[in-house]
Amino acid sequence: MYRNKDLLETVFRAIDKDNSGVISMQEFTDVCTSLGNHNGTKFDEKQITDLAVSIDLDKNGVIDFNEFLEAFRIVDITDPSMEQI
Repeated sequence: MYRNKDLLETVFRAIDKDNSGVISMQEFTDVCTSLGNHNGTKFDEKQITDLAVSIDLDKNGVIDFNEFLEAFRIVDITDPSMEQI
């Protein structure tokens, strides 16, 4: 179950600066760096790379929309059909 899927799609498209349909490692690094600069938190390159690699489930070097969604997946534990997940 994905909550706020439309919002996540908007965020994904904003990060995907070249409109390629995927988030490159450079685009991901750029947005993480910008967010860190904005709120005063400095992320080192290894932290950003480790996060990107963990989101890139098929390990092809880019983050597609489904992988991005998966990073934000919320399992509704009140739904009995979700108990086995």
